[in-house]
Amino acid sequence: MAHNKPYFLTYRPNIKGEATLYMHDDRYAKDRCQILKNAELLNTDLEKLFEFIEPCDRNKTCFSLRSYELFLRICTEVESNMKSILLRNGYQKKDGAESLDMSDYCKLEATHFLSSFEVHIPNWQGALSSISPFEVWSQGITKEHTLPWYVAYNTVKHNRQDKFHEASLIHVVEAFCGLLVLLAAQFFDGDFAKTYIGNFYGYVDLDDGLHQAIGSPFRIKFPDYSDQDSYDFKWEEIKSKSEPYAKLKF
Repeated sequence: MAHNKPYFLTYRPNIKGEATLYMHDDRYAKDRCQILKNAELLNTDLEKLFEFIEPCDRNKTCFSLRSYELFLRICTEVESNMKSILLRNGYQKKDGAESLDMSDYCKLEATHFLSSFEVHIPNWQGALSSISPFEVWSQGITKEHTLPWYVAYNTVKHNRQDKFHEASLIHVVEAFCGLLVLLAAQFFDGDFAKTYIGNFYGYVDLDDGLHQAIGSPFRIKFPDYSDQDSYDFKWEEIKSKSEPYAKLKF
């Protein structure tokens, strides 16, 4: 059965064909415009990195202090978004601890279908022009199925002297794609924002079954949502209720 209320920070298609009007409400996310602006700033800095390192398979292992800095900033934003989704939906650790980590964040796979998203990079030359940053979670959530780019982030963050190479171009791009997936899973294409980053890459076939990524010219393929996983409500009928939103169960 489809869901008759939207969940906090959770996009789903609506069987009734309605637009994402519930996202315009401050109760959904007061800081939504700030979140999108952060994505735009990170994309701008990624574009600058691409001016010095050509985005292609051959250069995927290149690294520098600039890639290191950007890698940490992107992954910090990834963590912030994951934490926000969990806490906004009332998530609490069973042991009562306040700090969250990837053992908590991975629970979003079941609610936001993160492994089913694909991100297409219009100007990347080579096989890595399409990335599913959470794909490994489709095989299950175990220690053997950790996110390689997130492991690299923690490794280089705590031991840059020996693991500097982990701040590679491909890890930066994979992390940024991970952030774009998280934003799409919360805000679809962010159409409540008034500004967009222009497409620096020239013509893109808009009849490609993809959607504009938030804050960047990347393109996203969404999961195939079943009717059971979709929304089924009219926002005008529920928006004035004291609790028009529901909380996810983890």
